[in-house]
This record gives sequence, structure tokens and C-alpha cells, in this order.
Amino acid sequence: MGAVHLSIPVDLFEGRAETAQPAPLPPPRSAPAPVSADIQRALTLLRNAERPVVIAGSGLWWADAGAPLARFLRRTRLPYYSITMARGVIPDSSPSLSATRIQP
Repeated sequence: MGAVHLSIPVDLFEGRAETAQPAPLPPPRSAPAPVSADIQRALTLLRNAERPVVIAGSGLWWADAGAPLARFLRRTRLPYYSITMARGVIPDSSPSLSATRIQP
């Protein structure tokens, strides 16, 4: 029990596999809207956490979600640590985050 982290090397996303025929692409879909009860639960968990920290990984880069995360960090003032491809998405020199950034 506890925190889990799984890193997948980027070259695997760009690799090719030999198949009889290509697999069909899934239909595009929009991101689901958050449920209000889920948001309230997440806020309660954050408020009650002893040592919360935001860890951003490659998903931040793939989702192009640097701006929303920066707004979240400015509002919550939670400590922030970036790994893998998320490094540099939110610049280390960002003045609004300098007090919350965890140095590796």
C-alpha cells in the first residue's frame, strides 16, 4: 500500500509492431466533466492531508496541461515536483511557484 509510480520509456510510444493489419483507432471523445461530489471529496482529502505534494510526470506534457496545473499550484500553494517529460513544462523560474517547488 502506498504511492505507486510507473514510467514507460518514450521510445515505446514511437515504436512499431508487425501485425497482419493495423488495429482501428478508437473514436475521438471529449474529456468527461468532473462530478461535483468528486471535486468536493478531492478538496476534503487535500485539506486533511498531512503532507500533500503534486508530482507531475509525462502525462502533463502529453496532455499539454501546464497552464491548468500552474493555476492549480498558484491557488493551492501545494509543493510541486516534476519528473520525466514534465520537467520544464512549468519553468523553474516561475515566481509564483518558487516557494512551492521541491528541488530534486
